[in-house]
Amino acid sequence: MQRASSTEVLVRNGGKFEAVTVEGTLKVKSYKSKEIALKVYRSLVGEVISATEAGKTEKLGEGVRGVNPTSGITWDVKLKPGEEKVITYRYKILVRV
Repeated sequence: MQRASSTEVLVRNGGKFEAVTVEGTLKVKSYKSKEIALKVYRSLVGEVISATEAGKTEKLGEGVRGVNPTSGITWDVKLKPGEEKVITYRYKILVRV
């Protein structure tokens, strides 16, 4: 599930852009009878603002004419048998107005 909210208008590369903050959630659950270690990866277009569960963020690059970077988030999650966790993350993306 993702939710978005608009914030400000910027001028870049000859165009007007609105900064939009997007929040996403991921749900993970273990169906194993023993503890598991799970690696979750999410790539996105935009700049990561925050990530729960000690998510490690990285900026992967930005196009020559692009206004948004490509980013990635990696989570190393341990789950006990039957345990479920909700991971949330927020990022900012510029959209043309």
